Amino acid sequence: MQETKTASIGADQSFPNFIVGPYNDAAVRICRAVVASSSGQVVYVKGGVGSGKTHLFSALKMELEENGSLVKMLSGERLCRMLSNGQGYDSLKAYDVLMLDQVDIFRHFQDLRYQLTNLLDSYIGKKILINGDQDPKDNQILKEWWENHPKCTLVELFHPDYVDRVKMVSTLCQWYGLSMNEKFIHFTAKVSERSIRALVGEVKKWRLLKSTGMSELEIEQA
Repeated sequence: MQETKTASIGADQSFPNFIVGPYNDAAVRICRAVVASSSGQVVYVKGGVGSGKTHLFSALKMELEENGSLVKMLSGERLCRMLSNGQGYDSLKAYDVLMLDQVDIFRHFQDLRYQLTNLLDSYIGKKILINGDQDPKDNQILKEWWENHPKCTLVELFHPDYVDRVKMVSTLCQWYGLSMNEKFIHFTAKVSERSIRALVGEVKKWRLLKSTGMSELEIEQA
């Protein structure tokens, strides 16, 4: 069975382009250790909107596939659709690793509890990686399943503080060949307080503008 690579995963969602700092180091180390392990485990990555959950999962998926695992990564929304219409559900059980991105949506679909927990039970002994904004114990659908299964690990991605955001912006500028001045770097770190995704988006926007021939002074004034 051949698995088509997830369309949304690109080179910019790999580990070489994932900045590791004190705010996410523990979560990344634990996830990568689980990926490298031969044993079946369940990991839930908790993190707020824009904290890097999807990027982390995309990078982990690449690493798993490089190690020869057959991986299925689904958004919570897509899995809800599959469970609701019953199409493709059985085929999910054929993979070595199941990765579910943003499962918080299931709180709106209480009627899918049985289908979801049945799918998760079919992966016991394999690897399951789940992420969401909520703690699994606060998720009405996952709470009982989570508390009654062994080898479940909860890790958390935190938003970086101001100093770490400045470092992130500076690092991204180096990667993308942008020599923005310190004032602009600090401005971007300040306005991106609630989301790493927003911070990365701003730097990517600068890169795009520079590719059109705009000078860095013009970009800063844009």
